[in-house]
Amino acid sequence: MGLKLMVQPNTRVLLLEDNAVLAESIAFALGTFNLEVVGPFETNELSGLELTREHMQVGVLDLELAAGTSIPTAVRLREAGIPFLFMSGHDIAAELPEEFQNEICLPKPVPADVLFEAIMELCES
Repeated sequence: MGLKLMVQPNTRVLLLEDNAVLAESIAFALGTFNLEVVGPFETNELSGLELTREHMQVGVLDLELAAGTSIPTAVRLREAGIPFLFMSGHDIAAELPEEFQNEICLPKPVPADVLFEAIMELCES
């Protein structure tokens, strides 16, 4: 319960996840921590359109999407100075390009409290 008190009101989280059931589950879980989820989006193109219209505080990106990886969105977030993390059901270390090896990478399924704590870490840095 104490974790909820640490979050800033209206913290906006861009969610890029192509599995609809998992995306809704993550969005719901983050909402219970008073985070405002923007998305979920299934593709880099859809999330990129939202990045041009909305201000985000943090990004949560599924590394492996049906149409490739979320690296294009990660690049856009980095260029905009927005912190982000990756999630994957695969071996993330083997799949991440070298320039993203220092980013937070969480194995799926991610418990909601672990994801929330990682997001708070990103927002505080």
